[in-house]
Amino acid sequence: MWESFAEKWYPTDAIFHNCCQREYHLDYELVRDERKAKGMTQEEFAEGIYQDTGSISRVETGKTSPNKKTFEKMIKKIGMEKGRYNGYVVTDSFEIMELRSRIDKLQMHRKYTDAKGLLKELKKCIDIEIGENQRVIALHETMIAYHLKEITAQDALKIMKVLLEGVMEYDQMILYHIPMRNEVLVINNICILLDETRREGEAMMIYKNVLQRMRSSKVDVRYRYRSYALFLNNYVHRCKDWKGAVEGLKNELCCGKASVLPYFVNNLSQILEKDGMSDKDLDKWSEVIYYMSDFYYFEKEKEIYGIYLKNSRCKYIID
Repeated sequence: MWESFAEKWYPTDAIFHNCCQREYHLDYELVRDERKAKGMTQEEFAEGIYQDTGSISRVETGKTSPNKKTFEKMIKKIGMEKGRYNGYVVTDSFEIMELRSRIDKLQMHRKYTDAKGLLKELKKCIDIEIGENQRVIALHETMIAYHLKEITAQDALKIMKVLLEGVMEYDQMILYHIPMRNEVLVINNICILLDETRREGEAMMIYKNVLQRMRSSKVDVRYRYRSYALFLNNYVHRCKDWKGAVEGLKNELCCGKASVLPYFVNNLSQILEKDGMSDKDLDKWSEVIYYMSDFYYFEKEKEIYGIYLKNSRCKYIID
C-alpha cells in the first residue's frame, strides 16, 4: 500500500505512528480572508496599523510579513478570538477539553442521551461569552436534539445555517474564508442533514466547493489534516468516488494515520465492487479490512466483515 499510494513526504517513517500534524496558516492568507469576511476595505484595515494601503497590500500578497506587534494589531482589528482556529473549545483547562472529547465520542457511538447530560456540564464550565464556545455548544445541542427526535432535520438545518454566518454565504455557496475545524463540523453536519432530507445534490455541491477552496490555499492540505481529512472522508463515503478515495488514502498514509486504513480500504472495496470486482478479489479485500480492524480494535467493522466472510463466503478466519 505504501508503494502504491504514498508520496514521499514527512513523516515517511511513520505509517504505524498516529502522529499529529501541526495546523497553521500563512499570515497573509489569514489576514486577507478575514478582512474580506468582515467587509473591510484595505483603507479601513490600514487605519491605526499602517500609514498607507500599499503596506497592507504587500502583506496580503505575501511580499512582506508583519512583525509580532503589527500582526497582533491586525488580529485585533479583524476581531479574531483567541482559540478560534484550535478546533476545540477555548479554555485553559485540560479537563474541559477532555469533556468535549468525551461528548464527541458518545455521539459517535450514538449515545445521545449521555452526550446531552455531559453537554450541560460542559456548558457550565466554559466561558459562553466567547463566540467559538457558543458555536461548539450550539452545534452539539442541535445535532443531539435532532438525533433524539426533539427537532426535525429542517429545524436543525435552519440553526446550522445561522452558525455559518461570517463563514459562508449559503444561498450563493460562497465561502468568505477557508473553514477551520469547528466550522467544518458545522458544514459537514449540514451536508448530512441535506442527505437525510433528500437534497443530495445540494450536499455534493457544498462538499466540492469547500474541498476546492481548501486545495486552492497556499497551505498544503496535509497541514489542515483535522479539517480537510474529515471533509474529504465524508465526501468519498457518500459519493463513492475512486479518485477521491485514492486521494484520501494517500493523505492518510502521508500524515501517518495508519489507524484509519480500514475505513479507506472499505471505501475502495465498495467502489471496486460497484465497478464489477470479482468475488475472489472482493474476498481478499474483505480479509484485509477484517485483520486491519482487528489490529486497531475496530470491533464493529471486525464483526461486520467477520460475519460476511464466515457466513456468506465460508472463509476461515484466524483470530
